[in-house]
Amino acid sequence: VGYARSHALLQKGLRENPAAILPWFTVNAEPIIEMGIAFVGPHIKQAIADGDFPDVEPRVVVEWCCRLTLSLITTPGTVKIDDAASLRQYVEDLLDIGSVIS
Repeated sequence: VGYARSHALLQKGLRENPAAILPWFTVNAEPIIEMGIAFVGPHIKQAIADGDFPDVEPRVVVEWCCRLTLSLITTPGTVKIDDAASLRQYVEDLLDIGSVIS
């Protein structure tokens, strides 16, 4: 999230031509989500097998995380997350909320 938020070309595109950029983070995001599932899914499956993670469908967890990430990249919010520490804390808080809501 931090890398994308500070990426000059991406941010310029989002500011100056959002219609060309946003579809790749929204309606055309399936390939990004599938890559996330392929990369992170096995780690979640192993964590479940080791008893370190709740027994949930890994695809759902990864998709939720991808959607959260894509939203944070493209959508300004009301919480100040301008530096790495505050961004990390904000994301950790969001993940904590997601882990307790069932």
